Amino acid sequence: MKLSQAKYQEIDAKIGRLLAIYPNITGKKIADTLGYDHNFILKRVNKIWRKHAEDIKRMTVEEDLGEIRNFINSTLPEIAKIIFNNGEKDANGRWIKEPASDKDKIGAMRVLMESKKTFMDKKFDAGIFERQLGKIVTDNSLGEAERELIKTALNYAWNADKPTKEDTGGSLQQ
Repeated sequence: MKLSQAKYQEIDAKIGRLLAIYPNITGKKIADTLGYDHNFILKRVNKIWRKHAEDIKRMTVEEDLGEIRNFINSTLPEIAKIIFNNGEKDANGRWIKEPASDKDKIGAMRVLMESKKTFMDKKFDAGIFERQLGKIVTDNSLGEAERELIKTALNYAWNADKPTKEDTGGSLQQ
């Protein structure tokens, strides 16, 4: 059956309404109600369910990422307090508030970095970014002069105890 896109949307909307009102309705009952072929209606119902599943999956991923981001943002001030806590002294030089230990500061920094890394991993897992594992992109735009300089520097680095005329610009003293 060849219908226009607008007609498909209209049929899908009617099917969606029937599914919302009667969650346990059968494809045969929908076909009889709308007056279309049973197989055609079943294909449209399956398409609607797949679309709903994709929408729910997308919304769930976005909501979960939002929750993770909100959690990280809400804990940042507490982590910053630990990292930047230098303590307080009174007028006599006694500690009113002890500074955080180096171990605590390092732990807070580790938590901060791990949370950022975890959030990035979740973005990769959600498909927001694409991982390029195992691919190294090089830009081979060095000119001949730059290549010669690098070759000379490497030659000198590997044979530093035996300079050559090329290494010293031709002014090698004997």
